[in-house]
Amino acid sequence: AALANWGDATITGSTISDNGHFAEQDAVYNIGTLRMTNSTVSGNGWSGIDNDYGDVYLNYVTIANHPALGMAGSSGHWYVTNSLFAFNERGACSSNLQLVTPYASNIMDTDGTCGGITVTEADLQLAPLGDYGGLTATHALLAGSAAIDRVVPSPGAFPIYMPECIPTDQRG
Repeated sequence: AALANWGDATITGSTISDNGHFAEQDAVYNIGTLRMTNSTVSGNGWSGIDNDYGDVYLNYVTIANHPALGMAGSSGHWYVTNSLFAFNERGACSSNLQLVTPYASNIMDTDGTCGGITVTEADLQLAPLGDYGGLTATHALLAGSAAIDRVVPSPGAFPIYMPECIPTDQRG
């Protein structure tokens, strides 16, 4: 894994890509508390994030292009809002994922496995991982993308701090 978290980790404005191709490892393995904001997890060797017994807070995160799942794990809790899951070969979300409501809102995926908004790959118009400005690689939303202007306010304060409104995206 590019990141194995057993404690408390916060990731902001970052890209995790091209890891674990030889050992079919997840990009991020979590047992602790993981907070990720304005970040991209793309093109890693297995799943994007695998959560076992921990708490994952995702806000404005894109998880795409994995040979397994975008979000995996049979235990632990997921607090996800304003995030996008696309082109993960075995699905965006594992079938036994524990999304915590009402903190799971405005989730968009291309296969309907997350229980949020399902869009076709054609309607999503997600560009390949690349340099679209800013300090890290991202997946740009091309003109006409169904994800443009789809941000919604959080349904309330997260149990552990998670910004509700962010003035800039990952590219600044």
